[in-house]
Amino acid sequence: MAHAEAKLIAVHAGENLSDIRFTVGKVRVQTVLFRIVTSDGSALPLKLLGVSVDAAERDALSYHLAQNRTVKGVYPAGYVPQGRYLVQTYIRPEAKAGKIPAELAKWRMAKKEVNISSDSEVILKLTHAD
Repeated sequence: MAHAEAKLIAVHAGENLSDIRFTVGKVRVQTVLFRIVTSDGSALPLKLLGVSVDAAERDALSYHLAQNRTVKGVYPAGYVPQGRYLVQTYIRPEAKAGKIPAELAKWRMAKKEVNISSDSEVILKLTHAD
C-alpha cells in the first residue's frame, strides 16, 4: 500500500469497528545516529540541543521525531522507516528560557535533507551566525 492511500482513523473506547478492513505492509526500519558538530571543531553544550526528523510527506501519518536525548554526543533514533527526511538541529525550549544561551547564540542551527536507506550516521554541522 502506498503512503498516499493510507487514512487516519480515530478509535474511541467502547466503539465497535468490525466493518473496517486493515491492510498492513512491511516497512524496513533503520537505526540512525545523529551527531552535531561545529564548523571549527569547538565544543557545544549538547544537552541544550535537539534533533528533529520529519518525513518528506509532512502529514499526520508521516514519521516525525524530536530527539533531545544525547548519549556520548550522539542522538540515537531507532525504527526510522526508509525514506527522505528533513533533519534539523534546534535549541531545546527549556534551555532558551526567554533568550538563547550565549554559548549557542554564535551558531546557526543546521538543516539538511537526507535519504535514509540503511543504518547510518548523519552529521549536522553548525556554522557561525555572523
